[in-house]
Amino acid sequence: MALKVNIKKQIENFELNLKFETKNRPLALLGSSGSGKSLTLKSIAGLETPELGSIIFNNSIFFDSNKKINMDIRKRKIGYIFQNYALFPHMTVSENIAFGINQKNKDFINHLIYESLKKVKMLEYQNRLPHQLSGGQQQRVAIARALALEPDILLLDEPFSALDSSTKEIVINEMKEILSSFKGDSILVTHNLDEAYALCDDILIINKGYEERFGEKKDVFENPKTIESAKLTGCKNIVNIIKISNDQIFVPSWNYYISTPNVYPPYNYLGIRSNYIKISTVERKDSIKCFVENVIHTPFYVSVFFKPIKSSFESTTIQGDFTQDFWASFNKKNDFFYIYFDEKNFFYMRK
Repeated sequence: MALKVNIKKQIENFELNLKFETKNRPLALLGSSGSGKSLTLKSIAGLETPELGSIIFNNSIFFDSNKKINMDIRKRKIGYIFQNYALFPHMTVSENIAFGINQKNKDFINHLIYESLKKVKMLEYQNRLPHQLSGGQQQRVAIARALALEPDILLLDEPFSALDSSTKEIVINEMKEILSSFKGDSILVTHNLDEAYALCDDILIINKGYEERFGEKKDVFENPKTIESAKLTGCKNIVNIIKISNDQIFVPSWNYYISTPNVYPPYNYLGIRSNYIKISTVERKDSIKCFVENVIHTPFYVSVFFKPIKSSFESTTIQGDFTQDFWASFNKKNDFFYIYFDEKNFFYMRK
């Protein structure tokens, strides 16, 4: 199965212009608010109509502007899981699930309700109303309703954004199990890179309506290629570089030279993730002397912001993330530290 999307749509000053194809495995649309993620899902589902292009699933044409085709929403066999669950408040769990099923056989409908509730571990709640359920339980019902349609495509639009962190973790684990056994295509819209990485094999990063980066998730994270992609995948250290020669580049804000061949325009920025930052209290040949500008503690790690003491231009802080114990073992009220890197962890980008 493959979903092929090639669409353009203008809304006031915003233009959506996307072309991509799924690979019968979960795909994440990752981007900041207003980037066009939800608009893409709505176009696939038929809730929005593009102005130009086509949307094709296998040999079924959902939309084609040239052929004047715009398939009815109910014929697209799509399960849509909304951010706000969209449950009918006056209907029980079972009635909510049955509402969209296009079947007249009651026994078959009851079978679909049973199987979908079983998948989300909600069988015992089938006679309750939505207000009698927690947020996590309501989301499970929304998932069950989508599965009961026996869809070819599952669309998930920020499905975990209203959940607290502990509930979100449970529901994400359950969703991972569901998607692994789902035989159709699935697309997750999110601005949360942890959700994208946990649930999907491929990632399409969208920036202001256009594709910024598309590929297998490991490759996208290790080689984001653009600044926006690096930021959206969690990179905290991004700096401008200057090519000095064919085998050397210079980082002005760090006053740091790197012997790296084959770094050519348009790659004029360098990135390194905060968990790859290494520190020492002893000067090294390849180190940067820094003082600590700020320290932010979280329950699980410490983010330390180092400021280079010497730089050719205005220096930029270098963020390192460390375990609490590791940082405690180093932080002996030192006046300065030495930052160093394994240069294989650098990646190079264009703007």
